[in-house]
Amino acid sequence: MKIFYIIENASDYVQANFFKTEKEAISYGESKVDGFDITDENEGEDDEVYFGGPLNFKKGFLLSLEYGEGVVIPMDDQEAREYVEEELQDEGMAMYFDGFKKGAYGYIEDEDRYDGKHWSWYWNMDDILEGLSVDESKNKIHKMKHVKMFEQFVNEKKYSSSDVKKLKEFAEEVSDEIYFDYEDAFDRKSSGLDAEDFSADQMYDYIVDWGETNDMTAKEVMDEFNWRELTYELGLA
Repeated sequence: MKIFYIIENASDYVQANFFKTEKEAISYGESKVDGFDITDENEGEDDEVYFGGPLNFKKGFLLSLEYGEGVVIPMDDQEAREYVEEELQDEGMAMYFDGFKKGAYGYIEDEDRYDGKHWSWYWNMDDILEGLSVDESKNKIHKMKHVKMFEQFVNEKKYSSSDVKKLKEFAEEVSDEIYFDYEDAFDRKSSGLDAEDFSADQMYDYIVDWGETNDMTAKEVMDEFNWRELTYELGLA
């Protein structure tokens, strides 16, 4: 699966925001820095630096804060656990995501404070804290300004309930078409394609992101969205 990320790296924290499309990632970068260039480092108002790019992964990815630098690494759950316990150890903190969902982000601060959405577990330089067992009252930071800004950015545009129903039906049709065309590839493990990445729910999230990024109405989305012209962006090419 192919997604995009923007990292905000400061002297004492790192935040990574994840997006379905490059346009959405660039749009977010431009909301933070004038003249944002996703292929380069962009200096913010204080000491933070913004940079990003594409992220190709099969089963998940790890966000880590190592020696003051934010890093995103594609790897599966077992690989990530071995990495933090055997290699990273007490040299850094990390947050694991077992896949992509709209609005996903991770925030890690030097003093073992963290925040995020749609993450699976957290490495605190000593133990792996599973998402469901974390005592949020002790470990989760108060939402900071840049975290709120990202959530506001993600939720800024909304389709009506009627539009949502139509788009979900449209997404189901797209999902069925993809499965029909790529059924053999999904059955081959060597292809690296997973049918679950193109389920109706996943395609709905992608289509909505695509429509909002291009400032389209629901009707325009259904008229103009052609997944066969987006196979590279979808990770099918």
